[in-house]
Amino acid sequence: MTTFDVFETLLVRCVTPHHEIFDRLGRAAASRGLIPCSAHAFARTREAANHRARSLHGDAMCLREIYADLAAALGLSAEVAQELMALEIAEEARALRPVESARPLLAGARQAGRGVAFVSDMYLPSDFIREQLERHGFWEDGDRLYVSHDHGCEKRGGRLFAIVAAAEGVSPRAITHFGNDTAADLRGPQKAGATGRLVTAGNPNRYERALESFRHETDGRAAILAGASRLARTSIPAASGRDQAMIDVAAGVIAPLLTSFVLWLFQQVEERGLKRLYFLSRDAEILMEIALQLAPKLRNRVELRYLYASRLAWNSAVSGPDTNPHVWYSVIYQSATGFTNAELLERVGLEQDQIERITAADRREWSGTRDRTILRTTLEGLQADGTLRRLAERNKELVLDYLGQEGLFDDVPHAVVDVGWRGTQHDVLIELQRERSVAPAYGLFFGLDLSGSRWGSLRSGFYFDARRHAAENAGEVHDGPWGYQPPRVPEELGKVAPRELYSLFEMFCAGREGSLLGYRREDGRVLPVTDARRPAEVRAWNIDRVYETVAAFVANVDLDETSFLNVDVRPALERVVDLLWQRPTRLEAEAWGTFPWELGLGSSRCTRDFAPPYDHRYIGTKLGLDATLKTQWPAASLARSNPVMLACKTLKDGSAYPRLIGKSKAVVRRLVG
Repeated sequence: MTTFDVFETLLVRCVTPHHEIFDRLGRAAASRGLIPCSAHAFARTREAANHRARSLHGDAMCLREIYADLAAALGLSAEVAQELMALEIAEEARALRPVESARPLLAGARQAGRGVAFVSDMYLPSDFIREQLERHGFWEDGDRLYVSHDHGCEKRGGRLFAIVAAAEGVSPRAITHFGNDTAADLRGPQKAGATGRLVTAGNPNRYERALESFRHETDGRAAILAGASRLARTSIPAASGRDQAMIDVAAGVIAPLLTSFVLWLFQQVEERGLKRLYFLSRDAEILMEIALQLAPKLRNRVELRYLYASRLAWNSAVSGPDTNPHVWYSVIYQSATGFTNAELLERVGLEQDQIERITAADRREWSGTRDRTILRTTLEGLQADGTLRRLAERNKELVLDYLGQEGLFDDVPHAVVDVGWRGTQHDVLIELQRERSVAPAYGLFFGLDLSGSRWGSLRSGFYFDARRHAAENAGEVHDGPWGYQPPRVPEELGKVAPRELYSLFEMFCAGREGSLLGYRREDGRVLPVTDARRPAEVRAWNIDRVYETVAAFVANVDLDETSFLNVDVRPALERVVDLLWQRPTRLEAEAWGTFPWELGLGSSRCTRDFAPPYDHRYIGTKLGLDATLKTQWPAASLARSNPVMLACKTLKDGSAYPRLIGKSKAVVRRLVG
């Protein structure tokens, strides 16, 4: 026959660790005036009562013995103790969820014609455990249940399995047991002569353990996030180890991070009296999906809209080298490393034949990626002869009509939602709204870096806001192209904005659509024109799995409209982000390091692995050869590399590295050409 453990194998709580149930019970008891102490003190006393009851009653410990000890410790009457015991059972029932990944195991045992029994070391009443198995679809007629306190022995000693074998009239050797605990579910059956097999999906993984460690600092909110992660990852069948790694990161890192951001958005809606949120296309696509799921849970009626926007489509409509230099700079020079002058020229909106005529005279300088002199001189000329102004006017009409169509010029309190970092698209929108004399949009961002924006007071950041640590002078003008240069960031302030993580956060928010190239008119409406190449690229990588996992997380997050108010969960989020960033597993590095990372705009756009493995190009770079390898995630590139490259990477900071390079330089030169 086949036996199954119950808790953490077939059933789990919606929070982790399970002790969080005691904290919830304490809060419920305190709100009813049932306890003479704080909710936190009650929860810790409840945990201690568990240990004392075990020492007194051993394997026969049940909930009655625990509450007898608890009543004595807190001076509770028998009636109050009984009410608290009923409240705990109700809290357990509310929190229990099925482990979906365990269903095939149970179904397989039934299809094989094997008898099924459930075996549990648990203090909760047997009738309650059976009710929960029935409620969640695990129990069938003819099944049996064996609970430790009913028989005065536990699984870990092997005696409970001997009792099961005798009661069922089978040899212990005929029993195969599945469970999550090594001592109780693997060694325990073996002591009785049965077979034990571990099923650990219900155990918290490393991200969930990191989150749950912050449960006290967050009044249980981190335990909610950890529980939702576990339920999400166990609800989606993985096709491979790589697929499981994708699910684990989506459930344990991305979903808690982005869901917490969206919960903050709803808090901002209430505080600022906003009636409408606009989620900017691509980077905020997954954020809107989360918001649509959360809004009914939070009973929030803010209007949620999706707005097609991009720097390429918007910024030239209001900016030039002599107006809004902050915006202009972001279009031309931001994220420009590695791109030729000719490729950057395309960003101003020139047609390809115009670019060909301009660059034909000096192909060499236009193909350069470092010296921007020819680009700067050409752009100054295009500004002087009115070309840039005409391009802006052409784009501006379409942009204005699209924004008006989408309600950005309505007299409705609203905000735009984006990832960050300097808010240039928010700047553009405000400039266009000013021309129409309408109230400007507020900006709600995942993170904000320092910028030269005039509209910094109209935006807030969730995860970080570097401006909180620096006094920005919005009117300050610096030396540089056309009199503008982004403000220099002091070293101590640079640590506030985690710039090394920007690309990681952008990957977390990757959209399923291509970037916005522009707009077109059709049947009286202005419609977006997006890059048609992107959807196939990200779907081939399996972005739908990420969205599926995040949706499962949101569906399982246990909250109401007050759950995350005035609680800072960011330290817990920082811990899981750091775990992934610093110590990805090999499978995580393979799954996420192959994300198709976009470089460039327009025709210069290309993709490459987010974290390619280190290879001969890496060594060539260290030797000063022209063989660069760029990674957005060094630890993942390292994890994806073969042992030879790992050794070279490890040695580079040690005394052996210079000698190794000196001896190998000629060989490596031949390798890299």
